[in-house]
Amino acid sequence: MILPLLFGVGLLIWGGIHFRKYFLFVTGIKMKGTITKAEYKEQGIRRKVHMTEITYRYEVNGKEYTHTEISDEEKHLFKPQSMKGESIALMVWKKSPEISTCRSSGHYLKSSIFFLVIGLLSTLVGIAGM
Repeated sequence: MILPLLFGVGLLIWGGIHFRKYFLFVTGIKMKGTITKAEYKEQGIRRKVHMTEITYRYEVNGKEYTHTEISDEEKHLFKPQSMKGESIALMVWKKSPEISTCRSSGHYLKSSIFFLVIGLLSTLVGIAGM
């Protein structure tokens, strides 16, 4: 029963990483960027997952940064063909302005809670099985 324990510890670490991202984005800089390219994509074999690949640029302290991100949020799937040149809400880390996201902070909070809960349950099952 060591496998559920290792799996649980891995998920707890992954949940901690997502919570760190959530915390750093929430306490970071909230700003607007400009979309330079947006294209619609599908991923999967049987069940297609719709997503948008967004490339945007933004400026922090006089330096310009460019970032490409794949988003599956509903607000980004709405009209990717006509998004070029529009402004987009961004969250940027304070100490590393080259790290940014156009996803909502709720995405990172939900995923961290999910990974932490499943990791905790799996760790408890692994401990109980020893």
